[in-house]
Order: sequence, then structure tokens, then C-alpha cells
Amino acid sequence: MINSANGMIYGTSWYLDQLSPGWEALVYGEYEAVMPLPAKQKWGIHYLIRPAFCQQLGVFSKSAVDKDIIDEFIDAIPSRFRWINMPLNAGNLMEKPDLAKDWGVNYLLSLNSTYDVIRSSYVQNTKRNLGKAIEKEIVPLYSEDVKSFLDLKLKYAIANLNQTHIQFLTNIFNRYKISGEAKILCVVGDVNKMLAGALFIHFRNRWIYLLSTSSAQGKENRSMFAIIDKFIFDHAGKDEFLDFEGSMVPDLARFFAGFGASPEYFPHLKLNRLPFPLNLLKK
Repeated sequence: MINSANGMIYGTSWYLDQLSPGWEALVYGEYEAVMPLPAKQKWGIHYLIRPAFCQQLGVFSKSAVDKDIIDEFIDAIPSRFRWINMPLNAGNLMEKPDLAKDWGVNYLLSLNSTYDVIRSSYVQNTKRNLGKAIEKEIVPLYSEDVKSFLDLKLKYAIANLNQTHIQFLTNIFNRYKISGEAKILCVVGDVNKMLAGALFIHFRNRWIYLLSTSSAQGKENRSMFAIIDKFIFDHAGKDEFLDFEGSMVPDLARFFAGFGASPEYFPHLKLNRLPFPLNLLKK
């Protein structure tokens, strides 16, 4: 994955072992290209579905791949997988009109400019919220207290996090913090209580905004605006990207775009091979 032209952390064996035990893969030639298959089984039905914290999968290759190779990979997915609902990646072109296909959106911010230049691209609403955070003397700090961060996430999470997710997040932070490639940037209130935080993971030339959380007070203080701004300040001028992982939720998309991030689109593969009448339930 390190040598892939479009390599992403989501396709590494360690990452998939954590989140999709039993995953399989299609291999082209002498590992010139690989397509991880997040295989699952339920009620005797084999299916492929996006694991948690895996925004993009699809074909990863040593060089750019054209749509014909992508189509070959898709055709090679074993027929035993009766339901397929998984993302490809932004480096994958795909032209198969017989497949139901959606598009996901990611948001990327180039850090290869000075902080002042990057900040000049913030929208007015972002600048306004940063001003409110400054008025409240919000100062983000780096922390290695992954437990407090995850406890805060569990308390205020909208979507449920299970024990597998918590263990994965703990493992990935502990694995990458040693090399400085995992960072938690947080805002702390009275009695050293964490009010908001974000977990960033570095892979190749991307810092991935993997997870964030905020208490009611953290939101009131505009803490997340201050956290992202601080991260940008600390990494500006490097040939890297801040990868927000995007969102199909309009409010989150506006939040990411407010820092000057640009959308990056990737295809989402959907294929229903389920027998009748199960195929009707998944339409």
C-alpha cells in the first residue's frame, strides 16, 4: 500500500484486520493492483459492505489504472457475494451502466501554503466562529489521553460505537503515536476535563481527520473551529493534505468546506444479487 499510486490507510492489511476480520482480496498480476474485499456472512448469505472507519476502498495500484482494469476487478468479484455495497476510491474510474452506483464525497485541504494564505480561504462564517473561540480564550492542546477522548465520544456520539470500534481506535492511536503519526488535539475546561477533541492519523501525504467529538460546552465555545485552525497552523507549509473524510451530511460538508477544503469524489459500488424476495428488501 505504501508503494501504491493511490494508496490509502484503509487498504492496509493491519487496518482491515482490525475492522474486517476475514477480509479477502483480488490480486492483479504480481500484486500490480489489489482490491480488498470486506467479506461478511449472515444467515448463510455472503456480502461485501464498507467497514466502519473505511471511507474508501476499491482498487489500489502501483500506477494509475484505467476504467477497463477497474471493470475487470468488478467482474472478478466472486458470485457467492450476493449483496455488494462498498466504496471504491477517488483513483478508480468506473463505467458499468448496469450497476447501481452512487458517488461519495471527500474534502481535502492542501497544507502546501503558509498559514496566512490558507486562512485567507476560510469563509466568513468560519472566521466568525474562530473569533468567538478566541474571545472565550479557547486554546487547543495535544494530548495522549485516548481514553478520555473516547469516553467523551461515547457520551456524545450520535451513532453507536461498539467495543470493536473503541478497541480499534485505541490500537491505532497507540500504534501511530510513537512515530508522531497519531495526534489528539483537544480543548480542556475546568478541572482538566476534556470538552472537545479530534483524532488525526497520518498516512503518506495525508493527515486524516478520523474522529471528532464535542460536549455541549465545547460546541458553545466553538472548540472544533479552534482545533482545526490550530492543526492547520501547526502543519501549514508542508507538502501534505488535511483529509476531512468528507460527509454526505450538508452541515458537516459546509464545516469542512469552510476551511477552504475542496471536494473529491469517489464511486460507490452497489450490486444486488440476492434471491427473491430478499432482493426486493434491498432495493
